[in-house]
Amino acid sequence: MIKLDNLDPHTAFDAQIGQHAGPVVLAITYHVPVGAFDAFIALWRADAAFMRTCAGFVTARLQRGTAGSELLLSLALWESTEALADALGAARSDAAIQARAASLPEGITAYPHIFHRAAFDEVWSGT
Repeated sequence: MIKLDNLDPHTAFDAQIGQHAGPVVLAITYHVPVGAFDAFIALWRADAAFMRTCAGFVTARLQRGTAGSELLLSLALWESTEALADALGAARSDAAIQARAASLPEGITAYPHIFHRAAFDEVWSGT
């Protein structure tokens, strides 16, 4: 099972998901012990496939830390916090997602945080 913790100790995830904003990026930093990477990435791919079917989903990607890091960073763009909240609710009630999450090795911690655009200059290009 994945342990959840707040990335920002001053801003709980429940408070963030209750804000009305859009578009938003759900950034989740995961600490994943080296022996759990393959199982976690399989779960992430399956969960991402589910989320792609949800209204308001735009795109997602998973990044891995360099130099032997045990960190992964999931970035998912959503049309709004409302769409994200609906998708998370659907995921919590999906038996297959819950079964996959329960089968993960111990020691994985997720630090979710929601962001909205702070600057409007497009400077990031490429893939």
